[in-house]
Amino acid sequence: MLVFNTLYKTRPCILHRPSHHALYEPIKHQFFKSHEQHIGIIDNLTIVTWNNYCQKMIAEKSMDHLGLEYTVLGKGEVWHDNTDKIKLTNEFLPKVTTEFVLGVDGFDVILMDHPGKVIDLLEIYDCEMIFNANNGPWGDSKKLIEICTREFPRPYNHPNAGVWVGKTEYCRDFFEKVGQVTLAQVEDLMQNELHADFRGSEQVRVNLVFEELYPQVKIDWRCGAFQLINYSGAPGVKTTQPIMLL
Repeated sequence: MLVFNTLYKTRPCILHRPSHHALYEPIKHQFFKSHEQHIGIIDNLTIVTWNNYCQKMIAEKSMDHLGLEYTVLGKGEVWHDNTDKIKLTNEFLPKVTTEFVLGVDGFDVILMDHPGKVIDLLEIYDCEMIFNANNGPWGDSKKLIEICTREFPRPYNHPNAGVWVGKTEYCRDFFEKVGQVTLAQVEDLMQNELHADFRGSEQVRVNLVFEELYPQVKIDWRCGAFQLINYSGAPGVKTTQPIMLL
């Protein structure tokens, strides 16, 4: 494990960097200097990522370094926006035969070590599906902000759609609901609460379903397996985070 969370004394195995952080390059450099592994297939777990470029992105490269088996969706395809990921996911999930499925964004996620521990999160948090925890709201409705403020402690107390794990059958139902979120719902949220253009956003659609299904879906607020690193301008969120490179 390359990363140690000094707040919760955890060693996450998956790193997500949706925006700049000074530790990202040193972590990436140290990871790819480490010996390659040959993990192969993990019992009961399917790993999926998304990438519409022909070349491999960082998530694929990290899984290759670990010798993991994984599936890439959207390779070489033309995407209109991030809602295409939802369509691809809904086409893919019915084909998954394992009990659990792990989804990781292709462009800003590094799998740093054996990801088998992600399945344990579902028992630890007593839920059907769990998301990476963000250190501030992004595309959250007022209702979701209230839920997250009440239920999860800072600094990691909001969902991020970039990394998630769940029971496959439940994930099918979850993303089917995500795919049913209408543009009118998104535009209503934009007008009343977001004041931004999220028409093509996957995150805001996931958030709407998250708030509907909580507590069957939760976030890894202790960073037991998922660690987000970025600088946040959200009110009350410090730009420094309790992370150190081992």
